[in-house]
Amino acid sequence: MDVKELIKNLIGVEVTTDNVEEVMNNPVECTTSKEDAEKLEELVLFLELAKETEEM
Repeated sequence: MDVKELIKNLIGVEVTTDNVEEVMNNPVECTTSKEDAEKLEELVLFLELAKETEEM
């Protein structure tokens, strides 16, 4: 399963790239609507918080 498909299945947002790093660094540029960008930003925030928690 590629990144585009995984994100679509998780939150219903279509992204324009399969590059995880690009999605994490600039989620707004990886979507086609403001609403999708907000959802993707929330996913990125969740992943960053999960990573911080894991490192503690």
